[in-house]
Parts: sequence; structure tokens; C-alpha cells
Amino acid sequence: MFVKPIGIGNHNFLRYRDWVQRNQQYVLAKSDGRLGYIHIPAMGYRDYMNFIVDLDTEAHNKEGIVIDVRFNPGGHIAAFILDVLSRKSFVRSSLGEMINTGGTNFAGGAFWKNR
Repeated sequence: MFVKPIGIGNHNFLRYRDWVQRNQQYVLAKSDGRLGYIHIPAMGYRDYMNFIVDLDTEAHNKEGIVIDVRFNPGGHIAAFILDVLSRKSFVRSSLGEMINTGGTNFAGGAFWKNR
């Protein structure tokens, strides 16, 4: 067996991802699968972009979402996040005979409106 050490940055990232996944599982279990979970660790551009991706993933087929900002040092993109959450969806999406769905955040629409 070959063991390769990792740096502290990779170690911290893996611990963080494990923590997020455990929180996602907790929220999913406690809400009987109705809620998604997103953690926003900081308010930089990369964090905002990750939020957009996570929102699309975690809100899919959910009634709501828990947005966790614990340990977030703050910043100035919180208004952008609120903007994404409050937009009205103007785009509908469907595939063949499948159900119509809102365009969600990638189309500029809030995930909980127009459902």
C-alpha cells in the first residue's frame, strides 16, 4: 500500500467538504427530504459562483433551502445573493412531455417562486 501525504490546505478542504456533506445529510433527514442545504464560507467572487451552482443543485425538487453562513467573515456580495433569491422567473423549461419547471437561478429566477 502506498500512502501519499497531502498538504494542510488539501487537508482543510477535505475536512470542510466532509462537514458540509454531514450538514446536508442532517438537513435532508430532519426535513424528510424537503429542504436543501448550502454553506457559504465567505463572500468572495468564487464563493458567489459556488453558491449559484450549489443553489441549482440543492434546490432541485425541494420546497426550500437552508443557507448556512456560520464562520463566514462577511463581505459585500450578500446583496447579490439576496438578489438571486428574490428574482422572478421569466423562463420555463421542459423536455418533451415532462413537467414544466422554472428557469431557476441560471435564468435569473428565484428557486422558490413559480413552483
